[in-house]
Amino acid sequence: MKTNKNKGIVITGGNLHAQQIAIGENAKNVLSTIAKVDERNSELVKIKEQLTLLVEAIEKNKESLKNSGELLDSTDTVAKEVLKEKPNKITIDAVLNGIKNGAKTVKEILPIVNVLKTLIIGFL
Repeated sequence: MKTNKNKGIVITGGNLHAQQIAIGENAKNVLSTIAKVDERNSELVKIKEQLTLLVEAIEKNKESLKNSGELLDSTDTVAKEVLKEKPNKITIDAVLNGIKNGAKTVKEILPIVNVLKTLIIGFL
């Protein structure tokens, strides 16, 4: 017997206002970390744009990625590391390589990671 489970949001008698929201199985709010980027730093803004593109590409292709949750967590790790006062280059490099390996079946993701890596190396 099939049951009808609600896997969405039901709102009655009001509105939902949010900067960002994560809903559903393995939902991640990676963009909340990315949003902390200082908009006055043009290098960080470019990194933020690439991180946002990466999140969007992972979410768009999550059906074909076995590990989309891990890839989003890794993207969040990179964002947090870049925002540190003294970012760890080895950690960033290793995590970006992990993202590349984990998403190698999705050709759209690889160039984004490559651009991101170049931007971060230039920034650090």
